[in-house]
Amino acid sequence: MQSQPGNAISGTSGARALRLRLTLVRVLLRSRRAAEALQEAKAAVSAHPAASAAHFWLGRCELRVGNRQRGLASLEAAVKAGPSEGADSAWGHAGSLAYLQVARGVARLQRSAEAAYAAGDYQAAKLAYGESLALATGLREDRWGRARLHVDRAVVWRRLRAFPEALADVDAALESFPRYSRALFRHGLVLLEVGRPSEAVHSLERLLRVDRRWPRLCEWLARAHSQAQRAERARGVALGTSEDDAAEDYYALLEVSADFTLEELKKAFRAASLRFHPDKPGGSERGFRRAAAAYETLADSDKRKAYDEGRDLQSSLFEEIERRYFPDRYGFWPFGDPFEHKRRLQAYREPRAGHAGGKGSRADHAWEL
Repeated sequence: MQSQPGNAISGTSGARALRLRLTLVRVLLRSRRAAEALQEAKAAVSAHPAASAAHFWLGRCELRVGNRQRGLASLEAAVKAGPSEGADSAWGHAGSLAYLQVARGVARLQRSAEAAYAAGDYQAAKLAYGESLALATGLREDRWGRARLHVDRAVVWRRLRAFPEALADVDAALESFPRYSRALFRHGLVLLEVGRPSEAVHSLERLLRVDRRWPRLCEWLARAHSQAQRAERARGVALGTSEDDAAEDYYALLEVSADFTLEELKKAFRAASLRFHPDKPGGSERGFRRAAAAYETLADSDKRKAYDEGRDLQSSLFEEIERRYFPDRYGFWPFGDPFEHKRRLQAYREPRAGHAGGKGSRADHAWEL
């Protein structure tokens, strides 16, 4: 006689029914039909609420589909149910204990990594994240937890300027969850810093399709587009010209991350000044001036914002990007944009004003900072 939902397993028939249902759950998981397996596991728990095995497999199914908190809660419920309801409950209870022990070890290492990162000890953070990922392989179904660890370690790799390793970690996360917003953002950011802005635009556009409300997404898209334009200009401009000035990637020149601190910027500027000093072997007067100009721009929040938005390339670039990706932020004009002629006239005048100003004044002024 089959047991009813909400009652404990009673007799051989109830144990057999539970075993058959959990066998179906395992088969569905192995067939990569996780959503169906989850529904069967839920039905098993509903029919046999006192069985640790049912909670154990429900927890594994929740982990497989990315519901990490619910999965861990089901494993806790399996431990709480205890091993007293037959052989199935005994191994379900033991399996849940083993899973939770690994999960706690991973969480402990993750906290150590986060503390090391907050303290600026990136090497220690890298090692702790590596250990946590190695331990997390014991939680086969917890793909979401591993994806988060990969993205977190990618942040550390980026701080260490180990960009291939950062991309590998982000790609590992996206392989499991192609619509993982944070992974998409980090992917675009690393591509931007490694000097591949056109690919960064593509990644940020993927993020836009997943989460239009991502913080400052329009600003990052504008920055990626402006860097792509700088890279395009750098291919055929003459050295020392105003076009050459506009083609410079200041972040790459000083070797700083997009989210640098002021202390990191100062340290990078000192290193670049020593590297480019004209009195040193291999030095460059042009590079020396460029490093000064880069520091002056990035150290000033207003100048940095203007540079990131590409206003030195085109005054209306940010507005064009915003209109392209977020047209809902602008009103509808049935007879065209009344300010379009004004912007074109301003864009026409700006290059002439730049030529009249004299070259190198920005770099000379930087030494007064």
